[in-house]
Parts: sequence; C-alpha cells; structure tokens
Amino acid sequence: MNLVHAALLAAMLDFRLVMKHGPCYGMCPVYTVTITANGAVTFDGEADVGVVGIRKRMMTERELDQLVREVRRVDFFTLGDYGHGSKECHGYWTDNPSVTMTMRLDGREKTVRHYFGCRGFAREQALADFERKVDELAGVEPWKKRDPRIGRRRMAAQMFGVTWCKTGVECENTAADLARNALVLFQIDERRLRIDRDGSVRLVIGRFEKAREVRGKLSAEELRVILSRVAGEGPVTSGAAPKSTPSQRYVWLIRPENGELPIVNAPLDSVPGARALIPLTDEKRWASSP
Repeated sequence: MNLVHAALLAAMLDFRLVMKHGPCYGMCPVYTVTITANGAVTFDGEADVGVVGIRKRMMTERELDQLVREVRRVDFFTLGDYGHGSKECHGYWTDNPSVTMTMRLDGREKTVRHYFGCRGFAREQALADFERKVDELAGVEPWKKRDPRIGRRRMAAQMFGVTWCKTGVECENTAADLARNALVLFQIDERRLRIDRDGSVRLVIGRFEKAREVRGKLSAEELRVILSRVAGEGPVTSGAAPKSTPSQRYVWLIRPENGELPIVNAPLDSVPGARALIPLTDEKRWASSP
C-alpha cells in the first residue's frame, strides 16, 4: 500500500454517499445508491430499472481510490443547489428527472440537489459527469438498465391490485400474485375486472376513495366460454355492449402468461373477447353472488 493510497483510505473513514435518482414525466430509472466507507454498495431499485429491490456488492480498492479522486475533482462541498426553483438555473425545462446526493466526508456533510431541467449553470457538465461516474464505479449499471417488463408489471399492479402499491417491491409482489392467480384482467372506463383461475371475480368500479368493490364467481362453463372468447376463438363480438359504450372506446386487457403480464390497450372491437367481458363489468350481474 503506497502513501497516496493510505492517505485516500484515511480520508474515507467517515465517508458515506447516498445518491437518489428521482422520477420524470415518462420512463426514467428511479433508484438509490448508497456507498459506505468500506466500499459496500447498496442498490435499491424502485421503478423503470432492471432490478427492483435491494442488490449489494463490494467495491474494489481501485474503485474506491478513483471515487475519492472524483469527489476531490468535482469539489463536492463547493457545489450549489440546482434543484426546482434554484436561482442557479439560467434555463428551466419541465418533466425532467432529478438526482439528490448527500455526502459525508472529513467530518462534513452536504446535500446537493440536481434537477436535470435546470440548465446553464457553470458546473452543469462536471456534476452530470460525476453522477455518471459514481454509478459506474459503484457497479450498478446492469441493475439500473431499464427492463420494460418491470414497467408493465408495475402498471398492471397499480391497475388491478387490491390496494395501490407505493414501492417497487410492493408492486412486484402484487404483480407476482396477478401473474400466479389471475386468468384475465380487463378495464373499460373506470371498471376494472379480475377473473382468477378458480373462477373468482373481483370487480372494482370507480377510483381511489370513491371506488366500490363487487365479488362473484363464474361457473366452470362460464369460465371456459369467456376464456375461449378472449383467446380469439368463436365470435369476437359475443355479448352485448351497453349503448353507452361505443366501439371506439379503448380497453385494457391482460392475460398473464409464463409469469409475465403482457398489456393490450386498444379500441374495443379490435380486442378479442372484449365484448364478452363487458357484461361482467355490470355490478348488477353479481347482485345475487355470495
């Protein structure tokens, strides 16, 4: 161990860096990276990433050395505030992601907010380069790379879950339940229908605190007919659509398959079996169900 390396490690004794990547209006990776003095990295994937939940690794001495050099180079403790409403911004764009970094080093602690819609400040490129370098040295690139399947699973979980999932792990758990137990998930307007493999039916009408739930059960024959229609067998337009439901109305249909939740969002009459499902979204259909 040379003297330079020893000095760098001594400076790291109280080191801790937490870097939180926030959402945007669209599909931006949401995750948190935490690095401690011994080089322990914790990745917590939240949304639009390749891994949801916790992953851990240890940085090498070389990566730690380089990280400390990058901290010194960017002169972290002299950075300003580049968050929403910052006076440092010479231009301001909406709907961008953000990064919030909190660092402790040499007995000091500082939080730097960086909203990517804040443009034109003097150290903009240097800060963005530093953020990318932290991810690179922490080794989280494979975990943060967006997997579109996770995005679809989160959407399905929030549409058809019993409760609105808030965290990535909650949404993954809900999505796993849907993939394991549901046969058909269907939404038209504010009516969301879940049909399970055992024929159990859960219908939710409305949104949030105004939503009401109805439950029922399909017979084995009813279930067989519905599934054949959704699979595209027999007449696509079987079943009667209410007059208030024009054919140009868009619907959502999910048929869980092999642990995945493929989503179809298309006009009513272009989705096989959609009209056969509409009568099941009428709560009167389940009035006499146990």
